[in-house]
Amino acid sequence: AELALLHDTSADEDGFFICGDTAQTITRGVGFRFTDVRLLFDGRPKPAQLITNYRTHSGILTAANALVSLLTKLFPTTLDRLNDERGHFLGPPPALLPDTTPARVSEMMLAGDELGLCEMGANQVVIVRSASAKKKLPPLLQSGLVLTVEESKGLEFDDVCIFDFFADSDKACTWSVVGAIDGEVAPGATAPHA
Repeated sequence: AELALLHDTSADEDGFFICGDTAQTITRGVGFRFTDVRLLFDGRPKPAQLITNYRTHSGILTAANALVSLLTKLFPTTLDRLNDERGHFLGPPPALLPDTTPARVSEMMLAGDELGLCEMGANQVVIVRSASAKKKLPPLLQSGLVLTVEESKGLEFDDVCIFDFFADSDKACTWSVVGAIDGEVAPGATAPHA
């Protein structure tokens, strides 16, 4: 609605500069696609995409590209289809620990600490799905910085642990939906709806 108002009151339709990343929209009920914006401007201009990411290394971007690809396949009308981002710097992929204990997570996050501290620091975060998930977090992980997805948006950390993310989901489908990538839903799962 805001863009339509700007469009309708502007003397120069070509004077707009709009930027963003539709895969980073995290607020429920808020959607944004450049495809929709172009409809306001009669199909112009053709969007330009920045592909090289100078802030994030290639290991993280490879994982992020895989997740965005999955989101695009599962929710095709909610994201713009873009080329994969490439990292300017090399880096390792994130570690995925599907079956681990809070003690092991804490131990791994402290393992890189050259000072031998016994608690997590400001450069580390545990991200959970919701405020209620914060309260359910094991005490060992509550000692550090714990944020929801919304609270962590735009912040950067050296070590990030996304802990038990689907535990308090109100949807019946979770990781089993990943099997739906090629149109085959895993046994017992149903495809998600936007």
